Amino acid sequence: MKKGMARIALHEWREVIFQSLREYRTLSELKVVLEGFGVFVSLSSIHRFLLSDLSDEYRCYLKITGRGLVRNREAASLKVKGRDASVVASGAGLQRAINSPRDLSDFLKRSI
Repeated sequence: MKKGMARIALHEWREVIFQSLREYRTLSELKVVLEGFGVFVSLSSIHRFLLSDLSDEYRCYLKITGRGLVRNREAASLKVKGRDASVVASGAGLQRAINSPRDLSDFLKRSI
């Protein structure tokens, strides 16, 4: 797809996209909805379209859902095999420095 073609394709489906935002669908779900209508675009194209053409609606969507916040991404990344990784982040139980990926792997094996 040439540059700008995704935005043109998405512009035709603006109302469907807006309705999906009102239903609080994720961007991945929105992509599946659009593919159902025969519109095949990347997630990054959808994201850029929302930022440029539906910026007010997208800002409201993000505010209500809390999606895209740094604190939400950090909370998801601090889980290690179902266990809170605050021990890993704080360095509790650390007897020696972690200088390589191997040291980190060994530390995680011992702490879990």
